[in-house]
Amino acid sequence: MSPAGRSGRPDAPLHLVFVPFLARSHFAPLAAKAADACGERGGATATATTAAIVTTPHFASLAPPCVPVHVAGFRCPGGHEDFSQLPDDEASSAPAFFSAAEAALAPALAAVLRAHGGPAAVVSDAVLYWVPRVARECGAPHVTFHTIGAFAAAAMVAIHLHRPEAFLDPFVVPGGFPRHVKLRRAQINEEALAHLPLFRAAEAQSYAVAFNSFSALEANFAAYYQSQLTGRPKKVFLMTVANSLLPCL
Repeated sequence: MSPAGRSGRPDAPLHLVFVPFLARSHFAPLAAKAADACGERGGATATATTAAIVTTPHFASLAPPCVPVHVAGFRCPGGHEDFSQLPDDEASSAPAFFSAAEAALAPALAAVLRAHGGPAAVVSDAVLYWVPRVARECGAPHVTFHTIGAFAAAAMVAIHLHRPEAFLDPFVVPGGFPRHVKLRRAQINEEALAHLPLFRAAEAQSYAVAFNSFSALEANFAAYYQSQLTGRPKKVFLMTVANSLLPCL
């Protein structure tokens, strides 16, 4: 469903709802995009946009003052409101945190989308794998946003999909990677790779994928990433302002 189709007004402002992951390094880039989206695109046919952020009380205090924030109550596992502050010695902390984040943010996001009368779209962090489902249930298109660059994301996908049975150390990134790149085994985030199928399945429900990067730096890695996507054909964007999301919706 197109965003304009939800209100029947093609000229209605597009409302972008941003859902950052609950970690400072992840929150800052999406919050900046939300602030950018509160402006207007240049040109005679500019389409005004509005934006909002769905997050917890702790991160609401870090949001740009120009962006409305919908605050969701959050019961922090172990009292930690920021994922980056979780203790390394508690193996159960990460799953509990992800579960608590979904329990808090999913109902809040659904309420925001259902209460908004005009066209809306959702932009969320790639690790929040449940957001595309909530957006779809509310009739809103979804964009997956990677806070990491296209090179790192493409390398992870290449290793995940084309991993050899035995790794040399160092090894060449497989799968027809755009550049001849060697990595050490110690540089592989095995925990992230283990969760990649879950994130990719969620990404397959998105209308587009965006990276926090520049075309001049990583266009070839973005193209490679796009070639490895599953599901419906998708656009991949390297963006520095949130309004560059608009052409894909």
